Amino acid sequence: MFDIIIPGSEIPEWFSQQRDDSSIKIDLPLEVWNDSQWMGVASCCIFVSDDASRVQGLVCTTVIHDRYSRQAKCTQSNFQGRNPREDFIRYFSCDMLYVLSDWLDQECDELELFFERYGSVKVKNDKVKKCGVRKVFKRDLEETQELHSSQCCANFEDIHQHTADDGSIGNGSLIKQKHN
Repeated sequence: MFDIIIPGSEIPEWFSQQRDDSSIKIDLPLEVWNDSQWMGVASCCIFVSDDASRVQGLVCTTVIHDRYSRQAKCTQSNFQGRNPREDFIRYFSCDMLYVLSDWLDQECDELELFFERYGSVKVKNDKVKKCGVRKVFKRDLEETQELHSSQCCANFEDIHQHTADDGSIGNGSLIKQKHN
């Protein structure tokens, strides 16, 4: 499992299931559990706060449901941020989910994620605005690597030859940094 926290206010389209809420469910039928190409589940939520000066915390509760209405639950609370709008992205490897499913004798068919704010002071406008989830397969990783590779090559070719302000052409790398 790993987490990424980035400033943002939208769930990326890549997350195939999305909700305007603080919880989301995804089906994990037996075919997924037995698929050798399945790598895990990625989730994303948008945390909104009116006060960027306070350190914010978020609890992510993972619940696996089985077909007999039993549950295996895991809660982690390691998200801490200071931006007023942040995207919290968490990836659960299939190995981690297998451990949870073992508690239910591998009779799992649904994964549910809950995102909740925590802290010593509750503020009315601090909340999880949206969340999204996606099952991750090896082909997703391959597609991402291909996309990244093609963008890197195009960018390199674009900067390899540049024109100076006086109209002369030079070879080499010209890298511009943007400062906000």
